[in-house]
Parts: sequence; structure tokens; C-alpha cells
Amino acid sequence: MLKYLSAPLVGIFCLLLVAPTLAGERGGPEEAKAMALHAANALRSLGTYAAFEAFQSPGPPFHDRDLYIFVLNRDGIVQAHGSEPEMAGENRLDYKDSKGRTFVREIVAMPDQGWVNYLYNDPLTGKVLPKQTYVVRVGDYVVCVGAYSEESESEAPPPARQPSRSSKSR
Repeated sequence: MLKYLSAPLVGIFCLLLVAPTLAGERGGPEEAKAMALHAANALRSLGTYAAFEAFQSPGPPFHDRDLYIFVLNRDGIVQAHGSEPEMAGENRLDYKDSKGRTFVREIVAMPDQGWVNYLYNDPLTGKVLPKQTYVVRVGDYVVCVGAYSEESESEAPPPARQPSRSSKSR
């Protein structure tokens, strides 16, 4: 009898060890902003090929919990995607959130750096949640990192884009 119970008990024990880590481990907006700025500097110093490779490699410094880098060109074509590298080459310009907003157009129109808010499917929960993405323009590319909010779609803040016009990021 113990033989039949040991495998399920070990599985449950493992889940109990991992669940607290999965439940509360999200990156916040300030961490997303810091990662985006770090990635923009890496793109400037390493060049496109090396930077895009680094952004798509698992682990730090360009992956932290649910934070990852994605890069688009001015036409909305994915250049690198830290969570789903197979998206590279896809045109996302007219991609819409659950409210019908073409948020990718807002992202690629960012003149320098700032936030774009939209609704997006959270892979951890399977729910549509508000997502704040920090965008940094680097030449013909925008380097982005987004942070999900635990609020539901109905509690989402109104969409906003708050560009800052710092000359340091160019």
C-alpha cells in the first residue's frame, strides 16, 4: 500500500516546495524599467546580433522571474523575444489587446522611452491582466520589458502612454 502512495506523496511534497515561489514571484514595474534600460545599454554596446542572442538566452541578466526582454523594429516586427524566441520575424504591428487597442503601434511609436499599458494574457495564471511595459528606443528598435499586475481585467487602470524625453537614452 505504501508503494502506491509514495509517488503521489512525493509529487505533492515537490509542489508544496515550489508553489510559494511560483505564487508570489513577479517582477514589478520598477524592475521592468531597470531591466529595459540595462538591455538598451547592452544593445548599444554589444550590437544587434550579440544582444538579441543574450536577450533570448535563459537566466540572468535578461530573465528574472516573469520579466524578459522583447525587441521590435519600427515596423512592429519582433527581432528578439526572451519568452518565446520563435516569435522572431513575426509582424505584431496590428496586434490588439482584449479591448481592441493596437498597443504594439503605441510601443513602436515611442519617441524615446516611457510606459505603455495594455491588457495581455498572463502565462502564469492564464488570465488577461493589465501589463505595464517600459519601452526604450535604440535607433530603429524598441527594447521592452513588461510587468503584469495582479488586478483583473475589469480593474485595469485606464490605458496610458507616458513618454519621457531624456536625451541620455539615445
